[in-house]
Amino acid sequence: MSSRPFLTPWEQATGVAEAALPGLLPARHTRRLTWALALVLAVLLWPAWGMAGVVMALVFARLMALDLTIYTLPNIYTIPLLAVGLLVALGDHLLATLLVWLALWLVGAAGRRWPRQGLVLGEGDLKLLAALVACLGPLPALAALAVGCLLWLPAAWLAPSRPLPLGVPLLLGWAVALAYPALPSVLFSPITL
Repeated sequence: MSSRPFLTPWEQATGVAEAALPGLLPARHTRRLTWALALVLAVLLWPAWGMAGVVMALVFARLMALDLTIYTLPNIYTIPLLAVGLLVALGDHLLATLLVWLALWLVGAAGRRWPRQGLVLGEGDLKLLAALVACLGPLPALAALAVGCLLWLPAAWLAPSRPLPLGVPLLLGWAVALAYPALPSVLFSPITL
């Protein structure tokens, strides 16, 4: 059985294979992982988004599978997500999105300058985070990130010595935030006794 990931023709044409590193999961599982994640995410997103939810599920699943198997979030997916996000943010929270992206870029640059095992913020992670903030807004993006990290926490216990891909919790949280739009108000509402 091949240890190479299954890459679509457009992924091959854009150099994804050259950026690939051995991931958290074996690369040979990329195709099956994509379809399994797409099914779960489509079930989650279908009630709120219908066919648009299925398309989002496919894109999110592909990004998650690639991040899990080869630690890569290809530009072929992240740049269109960021472009859509910036269009969404134009009327409401563009300045906040740009400030968040600048802060994340500085953190990523510092991580590349002084790397530590598992703490590097890659360019794909930056684009995905900026797209998340742009599409949802700062507070819903924070809620999505919190939920995604909570859902991803068991992976940290299962693989404590391996670097964990950041794209997976971002996309998990994003999908949950899309499926449950009231999430930010539930998480950040004042607690009354």
